[in-house]
Amino acid sequence: MQILKECLWLAFSVALTVLLAVFLFGKSSLTGNLDIHLHDTYFVISKWYLLAPLFLIINFIVYFIRVRRSGFIQVSSNWIFLFSGFSLIIALTILAKLIPQFFIGGITLYPPLSALGPDKVPEMMENSVLGFIANIIVVFQSLILIVIVFSVYRWGTQNRRNNAQ
Repeated sequence: MQILKECLWLAFSVALTVLLAVFLFGKSSLTGNLDIHLHDTYFVISKWYLLAPLFLIINFIVYFIRVRRSGFIQVSSNWIFLFSGFSLIIALTILAKLIPQFFIGGITLYPPLSALGPDKVPEMMENSVLGFIANIIVVFQSLILIVIVFSVYRWGTQNRRNNAQ
C-alpha cells in the first residue's frame, strides 16, 4: 500500500511539472525541442533540459511539504525527499557548468583587439552576469542543503522518540 501511495505522489509531481511547463512555455515544451526567440537569437533546448530540473524542483517542494506534515514518520517518503534533494543539488551543479557555454568564454576583451596598437596589451574583464548566476546557484544549493540537514535532524529525533517509547 505504501508503494502505491508513493507512486501516486510521484505521479502528482509529474502532473504538476507538466502543467507548469505548459503554463510557462506553451504546449511546445512537451513535444520535441523548445525554441526560445531572444532578440535576434534562437535558443533551441531539448525538452528534457527543461522538464528534468523542473521536476526535481517541484518534487523536492512537494515531498518537503509532505514529509514535514507527516512528522518525518514515513521512511519511504523521507528517502524520496533526500534523493530528490541531492539530485537537485547535482543538477544545479551541472547547470552551473553549462551556463558559461551560452556566453563566449565568460570574459570580455576591452578595448577590442582591432582598436589596439602593437604595443598595447588588452585587459581581461570578468562577465558580471556569469558571476551573479553562479552566486545565485550557490545560494540555492546552500538553501537546499540546509533544508536537507534540517530534515535529517528531525527524522533522527523522531526515530529516537519512537525507539524510546
